[in-house]
Amino acid sequence: MKADLDRLMQSRDLNALIVAGDESPNPFRYYLSNGARISDGLVFKLRGADPVLIVNGMETDEAAKSGLQVLSYHDLNYSALIKAAKGVRALAEVGMWDELLRRFDVPQGKIGVYGTGDLGVFTAFLPELAARCQGYQFVGELDLSIFDEAFLTKDADELARIQSVAERTSEVLRETWDFIASHRAQGDLVVDADGAPLTIGAVKRFLRRALFERELEEHGTIFAQGRDAGMPHSRGEESDVLRLGQAIEFDLFPRESGGGYYHDCTRTWCIGYAPDSVQRAYDEVMTAFRIAQDSFEVGMPGKAIQEP
Repeated sequence: MKADLDRLMQSRDLNALIVAGDESPNPFRYYLSNGARISDGLVFKLRGADPVLIVNGMETDEAAKSGLQVLSYHDLNYSALIKAAKGVRALAEVGMWDELLRRFDVPQGKIGVYGTGDLGVFTAFLPELAARCQGYQFVGELDLSIFDEAFLTKDADELARIQSVAERTSEVLRETWDFIASHRAQGDLVVDADGAPLTIGAVKRFLRRALFERELEEHGTIFAQGRDAGMPHSRGEESDVLRLGQAIEFDLFPRESGGGYYHDCTRTWCIGYAPDSVQRAYDEVMTAFRIAQDSFEVGMPGKAIQEP
């Protein structure tokens, strides 16, 4: 959890950390910024101090809703820096990082660098940064990162949000079941009241609406039938018509709208009836699941459940 960050920084000998990125989703920035609705920007954290947001001047009000200290790019002399860099934004940002380290009197040493973005840009960016900011080592991590460790534990607010996402996801799962059940069989096909076949695409459109109504975002839902259901991570063919007695793999893993926590649940369904081969596979998996459930103890590593 966030309360562990200073301890985790100390264990890595980090004097500060910076989370960077472009306008693409950035879970690390979202986490440190308390979910601020900003499109880009930096998060700076000095060890022993609260994070600081550095954002475009148009987004300072939104950033302020995070409850954190907010600086605009212009507070770090961005206008002069972009002029000196002849319009090259990445070089201006190098200067802005330098201004940031000076402004907060960051001791020389290791600075952790995290975030998301274009690898090509950062490959060129970091040497420029090291050349300008003498005495600092800008470092990343190849193994379990500081954020991976922080994510392992949750505070009460995080747990409440996770539970809420789980409850809303379960509602959508049930509504999808009921939506399919509102149709009828015609031969081995599933059709609506007018006899029009029900397709996987129609099911996915239904669940996207149901997710939207609960402020959840769909992220590549798997709804695959028949052979596709047996192929790992096959998303299913939108044009396929639902059929009786076919195994359906339904893997639903939405996220809070705008960023945040996911909930992931997987179900295997058959409409009308389950063929003997599918029923046997289901029974075997359920037996293994119940053995694992009965064997689990608090504090036991999850991998131990899968070991012979």
